[in-house]
Amino acid sequence: MFALTLCFYELGRAGDPRFFAFLQSPVGVVVAELFGWDSIPLKRESKTEAEMSVAELAVKRSLEERIAAGLPKDRLTLKDGRKYEGRIVSQSETKILFEERYGQSGEVQFTIPVKQVANIENEAFEMPSISYRDVLFQMEFPELTIYRRPPYTIATELKYFEVEKTVRELDRLYASFSATFKPVIGITNQMDSVQLLYFKNERDFFNHRDQNAEHLAYSSAYYSPTEDRFVMYHHSSSMMVKEAKKRIVQAADQYEKNYHSAQNQIRQWEDVEKGRIDSIARNETTRTLRHEGAHQLFYALGIHSHVRAENIWLIEGLAVYCEEKPLGRRPQWSVFAIREALQNDGLVPFSDLINHRSIKGWGALAERMALDLAYAQSWLVVDFLMQEQYRDGFFQYMIMLREKGVDPKLIKRPRIEVLAESLGLTVADLEQRLTLYADRI
Repeated sequence: MFALTLCFYELGRAGDPRFFAFLQSPVGVVVAELFGWDSIPLKRESKTEAEMSVAELAVKRSLEERIAAGLPKDRLTLKDGRKYEGRIVSQSETKILFEERYGQSGEVQFTIPVKQVANIENEAFEMPSISYRDVLFQMEFPELTIYRRPPYTIATELKYFEVEKTVRELDRLYASFSATFKPVIGITNQMDSVQLLYFKNERDFFNHRDQNAEHLAYSSAYYSPTEDRFVMYHHSSSMMVKEAKKRIVQAADQYEKNYHSAQNQIRQWEDVEKGRIDSIARNETTRTLRHEGAHQLFYALGIHSHVRAENIWLIEGLAVYCEEKPLGRRPQWSVFAIREALQNDGLVPFSDLINHRSIKGWGALAERMALDLAYAQSWLVVDFLMQEQYRDGFFQYMIMLREKGVDPKLIKRPRIEVLAESLGLTVADLEQRLTLYADRI
């Protein structure tokens, strides 16, 4: 037994898919629990109300009460297409008094003429179910507010409006993602109780990350397949944003001393520059949300394997591909990183990138290239492969990894060789075409 465990430990150190397949076997589950190893998918504990402790049941009742109180009851659809969700306070032959609630941020009442209303739906919203997983989420973070927006459960201290904006963005991502990757979706019923831990403060995120994901010390967000949870913070609170605003204020103060007669113009410039920084922070937050949300979708919808057969370029390149709106639009930061690397001869050979595999993620490859370039070059490969003439072969490659990831013959072959074969190319042809594609980016 010890010799077998040692053998699988060595496979684990190498990131071998057979190790992660072993962890999902009955014996592997016992060994994983004994040594504290994670497996994908993580076995979720479930309890009925009768099985819950007094404390757990109290948390569940509190969640149900608070979520029910904020749930809209009625939906109005106007003739111009606008929709309002909330509660009809009163109604006469000519007008409707309507109330919209914004979680704990308050509510607004307003009057709508009946002649403008196309449809009224009463009791249009069902109470979302509260799972034992949701209860544990709240108990793990009692200081945060839980929002239930199926399939998402969000723990955060951000305001209602930011939460709703987040859910809308995730819904848009899911819609475009499902259309783009429909041929490779392997599971259609896994979108349930996806957790988002959304910190308002950068420092709180760093503390949580360093305690729970030490190997991702470079990351400003991360997705954990074992927990089916992605963790991030709103970039408006970052030290970079605060420092940038501080420098703007200092510059404005200095200008005002030198050009006192232009005080109003200087302060207008200050407001414009601060607004520009806020816009950059919001865009970076949205990009991060879509990146980590894409990771979650690739696992939840069965595109990525549960034995970690995919190398890191594929995992991260696909996530970067999903960052922009519309999905697949070239991210300017990646384009800039590629162009700068080309000027400095900084791209790593594509065979090295595609073949690279390490239990530590980027591992030794990170010593040869900046981390942002590793992400950008991975995106470049994916963007190349998503072209119409290569897409079918690329999708077949992903399906092969998912279905045959533990095949010893596949494991032994260089991944660029397997990829090239899926595309009907030689390795030399693939490398040459990738190089030309990078030059034209």
